[in-house]
Amino acid sequence: MNNNLGFFLSKITEMGGIDLHAHSTASDGSYTPEQLLDLAKSNKLNFIALTDHDTIQGYQNIIEHFSTIDSYLAEYYCSAKQNILNQQNPYKSQTFDFEAGLLWLAKQAKYGKLIDSPILIPGVELSVIFENQEIHLLAYYSGQEIELLDDFLEEQRVARYKRNLELIQRVNDLGFPIPENELDPSPEQPVTGRVKIAKWLVANNYVNSIQQAFNDYLAEGKPAYVPRQRVELEYALQLIDQSNGFPVIAHPHQYGWCDNHTLLTEKITKIANLANIGVEAFHSNASLEQQKMIFSLAEKLKLPFTAGSDFHGTNKEDHQLYSLNYKPIVF
Repeated sequence: MNNNLGFFLSKITEMGGIDLHAHSTASDGSYTPEQLLDLAKSNKLNFIALTDHDTIQGYQNIIEHFSTIDSYLAEYYCSAKQNILNQQNPYKSQTFDFEAGLLWLAKQAKYGKLIDSPILIPGVELSVIFENQEIHLLAYYSGQEIELLDDFLEEQRVARYKRNLELIQRVNDLGFPIPENELDPSPEQPVTGRVKIAKWLVANNYVNSIQQAFNDYLAEGKPAYVPRQRVELEYALQLIDQSNGFPVIAHPHQYGWCDNHTLLTEKITKIANLANIGVEAFHSNASLEQQKMIFSLAEKLKLPFTAGSDFHGTNKEDHQLYSLNYKPIVF
């Protein structure tokens, strides 16, 4: 695993002015990748992670216009170090030290010296199975190595497409005449699913809100719900390790693990024994008590921790993108 990246994510989370969990129209968000990064810039964030479900298309659409950790370090850190070396010995070239570069970058952010802001952290959100329960795994990267996941992500999108065909049939069987091609993927939106169906139901006055669509029809256990094939957590962790990423357990409070300290400790410890991982300790809809519980456990187990709004634009209006002033409450 890219453990240096994991602890860097903790460092910038502690400083604040970051958002490490956001979605675009490439999956189930309402903002295009460009609009999302513009909002991050308007909010004066130092770092923003684009973490769409099962796709990196959004990242690929904007990578030419924003710095990643790797490209920023290559342009500014290495050139600064080389200038120092040139003064000492003009014939000696700089060897890139990623760990030292991250420490330098964190200091640049801390003292408001970032030349390009926000810096884009490529990511993706995966649905996996752990102990017969679906959980979400955020995979973070410092740059283009995220593209090594492309083949796997294509397999996941194929599984989604097959599930979507059955979703459309279920919705029609309930008496809602949704078009058969409503969930067809496009270059702008390669990943579609239940949120798009919910928006169609709202637009056609069958429900009053996206949340009602899920509560009445689309959530697990409801009449239109269709499960899809998901990989085991261990397999996803291996893929992230092989591609030099860093995995973080997304919103642990949403799985019922914060019902008590013992359960949370048991679950996170089991996963941490499988691989080096982090936990999303701070999240838009986690209570203060839940956030403190997850953060305290991360500190006890010496695990990296992150903060993310889980921004989806108008599709989840109670999840607003963080701003420069955001700082986890425990800090």
